[in-house]
Amino acid sequence: TIKEPIKVMFDVSINNVSCYGDADGTITVIGVSDGASTTIQLNGLGEDLSGQSTFGPGTYLITASAAGGNDGDICIATKEVIITEPSQIIVNAGPSKTITCKDRTVELNGSSNHLNATYQWTTQYGVIDSGDDTLKPIVSGPGIYTLTVTSNEGCSSSDDVRVNINNLKPTVTITSTETELNCSIPSITLSANVTSIQGTPSYLWLGSFETTPTIEVTEAGEYKVYVEFTEAHVQGP
Repeated sequence: TIKEPIKVMFDVSINNVSCYGDADGTITVIGVSDGASTTIQLNGLGEDLSGQSTFGPGTYLITASAAGGNDGDICIATKEVIITEPSQIIVNAGPSKTITCKDRTVELNGSSNHLNATYQWTTQYGVIDSGDDTLKPIVSGPGIYTLTVTSNEGCSSSDDVRVNINNLKPTVTITSTETELNCSIPSITLSANVTSIQGTPSYLWLGSFETTPTIEVTEAGEYKVYVEFTEAHVQGP
């Protein structure tokens, strides 16, 4: 007697991965025909994954099979589903910055490939003066600053940047080749000596307005020099 084959049927529903890099997608197989069993395979190959509760992104083949109406017959039905994931959130907190005597605040330069997102800066030991919910906050303290970018789906990614401090106050002293002008010493060389330099210094001698580290003087009096650096401005003796 020839029997009509069993019609194998089932339905399947999925939930996609919630955030990039996660593996929390789901595959739910329902309405399986009586007597049929199911398998789930990634790309239709390899081991049966039906015992898993969650799945990563990829293409999955669901196969339902049951014995046919005739000896040795196997009836099969298949469906393919694709589990996707959101795009990766790339975050760059920007280059490190240095707080100096001249630049007492600095602007951080964060960036992200997700423009339609929320931004949040936090810090360990530092000070955020303004813009903690922008890509470019103003900060005034050394420390580690963390930029977290959160997408509309609630996915987030973070990156850190270090802010250093270099506010050691330079010192300036004036030395002279002689201490007294007279008939035999009509001129004296004065030199501005700088320690704890924070950059390239420029000089301005009060009165003569000369801009070199050494000057020749021919008159008695009190001499002062101002030394300005890229990061600091100090007055000499």
